[in-house]
This record gives sequence, C-alpha cells and structure tokens, in this order.
Amino acid sequence: MSSDNTITGFLRDAGFDLAGEPGNGETRRVGSEKAAAVKLLQHIRGDEKKASLLLNERHQSAHLSEETLDKLILLLNGDIDNTLIRVANNQGALVATTTSNKDGVYSISLPDNTGDGYYVFSTEADSYHTQRKVVVKGSDVKLNLPIEDRPVSMLTRAVIGYQQAGASATEFEQNYFFDLYVSQTLPFRQKINPDFGERWRTWGAIRAISAPQSGNVTIGGLTTNFVTNVSNLNAGDAARVFDYLGGVEYRLPWFGNNALLPSFDRDTKQKFTLSLIFSGGFVTPTNPSQTVKTFKISEQFRARFKENALLSQEYRGNELDAKDYVAFVQSDRDRFFRQYYAGIRMQTFFFNRHNIPLQRFPAQLDLQFGINEYVTRGRATGGVIRLDGYFPLPYENMSFINLFGTAIFRPVRSQIQAPLILEPAADAMKFDPKAVLLPIAHFNRDYYRVGIGIDFVSFVGKLLKRN
Repeated sequence: MSSDNTITGFLRDAGFDLAGEPGNGETRRVGSEKAAAVKLLQHIRGDEKKASLLLNERHQSAHLSEETLDKLILLLNGDIDNTLIRVANNQGALVATTTSNKDGVYSISLPDNTGDGYYVFSTEADSYHTQRKVVVKGSDVKLNLPIEDRPVSMLTRAVIGYQQAGASATEFEQNYFFDLYVSQTLPFRQKINPDFGERWRTWGAIRAISAPQSGNVTIGGLTTNFVTNVSNLNAGDAARVFDYLGGVEYRLPWFGNNALLPSFDRDTKQKFTLSLIFSGGFVTPTNPSQTVKTFKISEQFRARFKENALLSQEYRGNELDAKDYVAFVQSDRDRFFRQYYAGIRMQTFFFNRHNIPLQRFPAQLDLQFGINEYVTRGRATGGVIRLDGYFPLPYENMSFINLFGTAIFRPVRSQIQAPLILEPAADAMKFDPKAVLLPIAHFNRDYYRVGIGIDFVSFVGKLLKRN
C-alpha cells in the first residue's frame, strides 16, 4: 500500500526568477525567495543603471522598462493569498486541490504514482495556462509553480459567423462569413509593456463572405443548427466576396488606463489602451450576372427616367421606348474597390483577478476617416467615416462568442426624395425582347453590417463531434 507524500512549493513569476533554486544541500525557508526578489526589484527600480546591467546580463533580447519592474513587484506583493492550485492525473482527471497562503506557499499530500503515471500541477493565478508534471514515488517533493505572466506578441482571431449587411434604405443581405485577424509586433527592438506588449504593431484582417442566404432562419435555428448550416455550404458559395484591411498600429503612451477594472464577469478584469492606426485594403466586386434584378416598367418610372437622363450623360433618354421590362445590373469593373483610412483604435485587454493577461483577443473599437470606393459609387470621391467594433463576451462559459459591427457613412447633408417602387418581374423576363438592360453604378449610401460569430477552434470541435 502506497503512502502519501507531501508536495510543497510556492507561486512565482515565470520570467524573472532572481532567487534561483536551492542546490548542493542548501536549505532555505520556503517563501524566502519571494521576499528576496521583492527587495532586489525595489532596489533595481530605484537605480536605472543597475536595471540596465540586469537587462544586459539576464534579458539581452528584451528591455525591462519601469512598468515591467513595477508589475513584478506588484505581482510578488499582490493578492496571492488563497489562490487555487489544481492537481490532475496523467489522464486529465482532477485528483486534488489546495490553496496558497499569503506568501504564495502551498502544501498537499498525494499517494505514490503507479506505473507510468504522473501528476499535473497548475494554478488559477495564470488561468491554468502553465502546467508542471511530477512523478511522486516514496519521497516528499518541492515543486514551485511558475506564474506565466506575458503580454502576447501576436494577437490572432479566427471566427466563423452570420451577418446582416446593407446600404441605407436598400434591401439587406444575410451571409455567413469567415474572419481572420492577425496582429504582430514590428520586427525592430522595442520596449515591452508588461500588460500590452510592444508599442508598434502591424495587423491585417480578411473576411470572406458567402453567397446571400434566404434569411428565413429563426434565432433558435441559428444557434442550434449553425455548424450544420455552415458545413452544408457549397465550396463555390462559401467565399463570394473578400474584404481585406491591414495597416500599422502605434499605441499612444499618454492615453490608456492600467488600473485593473472590473468587467461584466466578476472573475474577469480589464485595462484600456488608445492607439493610432493607418490602414488600407480592398473589397472584391461581385460578378455582374449575379446582381441582375428585373422589374415591370411603370409610367412613373418612365417619366423620372427621361427627366434624369436629360441631366446626365449616361443615357440618351429613349432606352425605355417600346419596352415593358427593365433589368438593372451592376456595371462591370476591372479593379477592386480601394479603401484607405487613418484613425484611432481603443482596445480592452482582459486579465484575471491576479493581474495576469488572459489569452483572449481584446475588444476593439476603431474610428477612422478615409476613402472607400465601395460606398461612393465605385469612385474615390469624398471622405467617409468608418466605425468598426469587435467584442468577445467576457464570460468564461461564453468566451467563444464574438459580436461584430461596422458602419461606414459620409459626413454630408442627407438627400431625401420620394421613393420609386417597381413591381418585380420573373427573372427570365430579362431575356425578353421587350426588356431593356440598364447598367447602374455601385451605390452611394451609408453602409452597415452586424454579426455574431464563434471562434474557429470551437467550430471545428463541434463539427468533429457532430460527425
């Protein structure tokens, strides 16, 4: 019968182990490493020269800023009392739990491992991100748990969702979309903020939009049959339009909030930043044959058409003579719709209650001014204001759910006129001899899209489970 063995240790920052491990028979009171690290960090914090020497000796590939030293001191002096430590077996089943004291010290008794078994230790201090394996057989063990406290150098999101999009006072479309966003630090030496990482970053976002859906899906059906509906899309309909936008981001040093503020979820905290962004990209045009819409010609339309034709050079004015049907089609285009912007980006980064960054994409709100040919008749005429929002729900059980929203509008005076409503005709009537085909320019209206999505990993997991 195996006897229980005592495993002791303490919580510490994974990236800054000043005290080191006892060796050569050295005995050291458990927890004394924390006190020694705090005193040394406080001394370094008050002496920039010694901080620079420490940088050269221990961290040649990074730069320890004052903010980093402040956070290390705060972490070691922070609230690590009653922090949960979880122990699982090699099959992932929970075996035991314990908590740390005010110095981050913990102790737990476990039976011997048998065969090839082992225990896996992790702590809620870093949301169970770092795991340490240990084999316990016939002796007490000291196992310190490193707290993984790292700002992410690369931010990514991959989301599959459902959206509704349309221009002002026009018919909207509903589509499935596939969104990929990557943000990476620029490849030159920079100071690393312990919460937000490097100040200069480059980023890119591409969204593939499917063919229009019927729109008669219910809210309940969307939530329960989402994976099935997306997996049943034809490959040719899954990506009808591509929308790409990328650029450079610079986090402003004078704006932001480093205070650990509460979020909707009681266990989730948040901090805020403000950045300048410069971006550019394109939207691919659709095939004109996919945009044809046929209507019956009314007398009101004939009169308005002749009136407008006299004011423009696009038509002669006699195109509707002896015609009963009109088919509108988007003009053919040999270039992508260009878009260029400059503006600001507000971000919300999520942390746990121990001030450790969560490995979760931040909430974003972009406010930009620039040019977008997609909403200005296909021409770069006049500026537009673009508002982009992304919000991952800050609840652990629903962290895979993401909300999206985009609005693009021109800051000009609105044009209001009487609407013209035509009676739809069968699509086949566009080939009738009494039908006239009129090319029309892209719309010149405010544009919006809103949607909800789930992260790609969750989607794949549900898809494999379904199959």
